Formats: sequence, C-alpha cells, structure tokens
Amino acid sequence: MTTDELHDVGTRLGRSARVPLLLAGALVLGAVFAATYVVTVRTLAGQQLDNGAFVSWQQLNPFLGSFAQVLRPALPVALGVGCAVLGVLALRARRWRAVVRAVAVVVVTIPLARWLRDGALDRPDLADLAYPQNTLPSGHVAVTAALCVAVLFLWPRRSGALVAWAVVVSLVACVASLLEHAHRPSDVVASLALVGALTCLVLALTQRRVVAREEEPPASG
Repeated sequence: MTTDELHDVGTRLGRSARVPLLLAGALVLGAVFAATYVVTVRTLAGQQLDNGAFVSWQQLNPFLGSFAQVLRPALPVALGVGCAVLGVLALRARRWRAVVRAVAVVVVTIPLARWLRDGALDRPDLADLAYPQNTLPSGHVAVTAALCVAVLFLWPRRSGALVAWAVVVSLVACVASLLEHAHRPSDVVASLALVGALTCLVLALTQRRVVAREEEPPASG
C-alpha cells in the first residue's frame, strides 16, 4: 500500500479521527526528546554512556570519515535546492497545503533547534565531556531531517520508497555528524525526535475536515 492509499484511508476516517492520533504522536516524540535530554545530559550515567558511544563511533572514521566530511555540509544544501524546485512545481500545481506544510516544518525547525541548543538547554559538567558546551539537538541533523520531510510533502506522489529514502538520508546525516566529531549520539536522536514531533503537529494543524459519504442503498424497485 502506497502512502497515497494510506492518505485516502485517513481521509475516509475524517479529521476528528486523525487529529488526536497526530497530536498523540507529537506528544510521544516530544517526550522522547525530553527523556533523551534528561537522561543523557542531566545524569552522570547518561553522560558516561553517551560519551562512550560517541568514542565507539570514531572507530569508523578511518573508513567513512572522508565521506562524512563532504556529506555533512552538502546534504542540507542539496536538499534545500531540491525543495526549492519542488516548491515551485507545487505552487504551479496549486498544491497550497503541501507548500504550507513543507515551509512550516523547515521554518519552525531551524530557529527552534538553535534556541533549544544555545539558549534553553544547558549541559552540567558531570563526566569527562567531549565538549563543554551543550550540543543537543544537532542543528545539521534537524535541518536535514526537516528538509527530507519537506520533500515528502512536496513530491507529487508519495510512496513507501520515498519515505524509506527520507529515513536513510536522515540517518546518513546522523552518522556524518558523529564521525565529524560535531555531535554526540544523544544530539542526533533528539534532533530526529524534535523534527518528528513538529511534523505531527503541523499535520494535525493543517488537516482538512472531510466527512465520509455513506454508501447510498440500492434503489428498490
């Protein structure tokens, strides 16, 4: 079943059935973000586990480090160009809601991730820190994941393969940030949870109310 068919099923359910599910998804992913921060940043055991995983990832650097060095800055740029082209095509096709959703996810993600990392959240010195400053969430991963979501919204016909592509690209951005020594594992996990929560929230706020039409009984005669 393609994502378009899943959308048709959701349409038959009507707005009242979908919005609570999307809001619940936003709350769950928001809780994952909060739990990731509290456990891996605010506790000694969490910081030690996070730093240990961060060091373990560096074993792949000799093999993948050169690719990570190119992919980390290139992915957001390439995706941004792709989204711009898809956005123009969507506007020409008058797919207004798709454009609004794509723009909303990206425009909210960028300042929110930066504010959380640099302003709202701090990192107490409880263990042997790789970096003294807070690095959660990862801005690069958040932007890349948000642009992948925008592609899903803007693409004319979505499918399971396209969703799989978006997941793979987002994970590649996570690995590139780890291998480039830019972010800890907790940072990239929190970024994906943040984008997922915002996506669910945007979907919930932009649902169109569609009431399913009951099948008319055959005429008696």
